[in-house]
Amino acid sequence: MKLRIERFFNIRKIKDIWLKLYEHNPKLSPLQNYHYVANYCNLGLDKRGRYNVFYVLYQEEENGIQPLMICPLSTSILFRKSRGYEVLGGRESDISNFIYSEALDVDTAKQCIEFLLEHIGTPLRFRRLDGSSLIFKALESLYPNLEMTKQTYLKIPNQSDIDEYIAGLSKSTRQNIRTAYNRMNRDEIKFSLEIAYPTSKNIKLYEDGLSAYVDRQIQFYKKSTILGSKALTYLYYKTFDSESKSLKDLSNSFTAVLKLNDKTAGVMMAFSKDNFIVVPRLAIDSSFNFYSPGVILIVETLRYMLAQTELNSIDLSLGNEKYKYSMGGEEYFAYDLFIPNQR
Repeated sequence: MKLRIERFFNIRKIKDIWLKLYEHNPKLSPLQNYHYVANYCNLGLDKRGRYNVFYVLYQEEENGIQPLMICPLSTSILFRKSRGYEVLGGRESDISNFIYSEALDVDTAKQCIEFLLEHIGTPLRFRRLDGSSLIFKALESLYPNLEMTKQTYLKIPNQSDIDEYIAGLSKSTRQNIRTAYNRMNRDEIKFSLEIAYPTSKNIKLYEDGLSAYVDRQIQFYKKSTILGSKALTYLYYKTFDSESKSLKDLSNSFTAVLKLNDKTAGVMMAFSKDNFIVVPRLAIDSSFNFYSPGVILIVETLRYMLAQTELNSIDLSLGNEKYKYSMGGEEYFAYDLFIPNQR
């Protein structure tokens, strides 16, 4: 097989190729969606002095060339030769991958990776590479002794009925769910779940959710503020943060906000693909912990999904927190790895 490689510095130049490869490959995450990646692509230098480079690999055929793979990378303007390239997305999102043809097999993927490494001639670092992807399988085969750091993710698998889902949880989890509803009923707590799908249908709900997320960030990092004041922090996330832009604007964006007595108790901000959502942002107001808002948020969101949409699975993303297991989350993995200079 004869391969060809081209280099681009502007993601818009390869939009059509990206969209075609992504659309026909169900194994790619919503976090590899062209529009999501384009939102965080800085076409100049970023704050770390890095810039983006996109390598496209083609197979040359008698009747033309066939795109096989896009390798979105970033590198340092000062230390490219010594530090090499890093797969774009590992820092900016919860999981990273190359964009590749669904028809690709492991052997062809190996050839593409070797061709890429020979071409760039520098080290290559992967962060949070999807462990179920063809690219990871190819790397495992090429470098069986490569050191890797594993990171745990959890996903609630496909469901068909909310009552069957709850019945399939552990006895203690089922009791916790009953207790949460009973406590709200006893204390006359009015709860409601508001959902915008896509998020652009209800920008006010998005803003409520974003505000709750900022509050949680400030609380989590144990700082009174992150950028000098809550107002500035909120302004940053609302105006400049690329993921926030995607969560608000993209057609596959999904926002769920749980309110107790009209106060935001929990928020889930996600992206959909096929039959599932992946959740990069989930925030809970700890002042409502007595009513288990995280549990209620997941149960009621899944109830809505099964009743109102074709969605039936929730990817709770990075992290092995106990609550994710208790809610029926099943593990999958991503890996950090480093391939030294091949020359």
